[in-house]
Amino acid sequence: MLAGGRVDDAVVNLAFGINIIAKTGLSGKVEPLMSCSVMERGVYVCFAKTRVSSSFVDKFSRALKEFKRTEAFQAIYRKYC
Repeated sequence: MLAGGRVDDAVVNLAFGINIIAKTGLSGKVEPLMSCSVMERGVYVCFAKTRVSSSFVDKFSRALKEFKRTEAFQAIYRKYC
């Protein structure tokens, strides 16, 4: 969408974005904007209260915390960050 001109920009983690640019052959066509940052810390997942129950959000949060303690998460983190 970005390279096709359908959107002007995309917000992604810098390391992930650079990885995707390289893997998709978009080097020289899509460049990271290094002059400003969108956030300084943390990434948050948001759910619409009208579509997702609070019990699901609680289960999701617990499962995510557990997953972040696993070697699988560490491998993903090392690969993309």
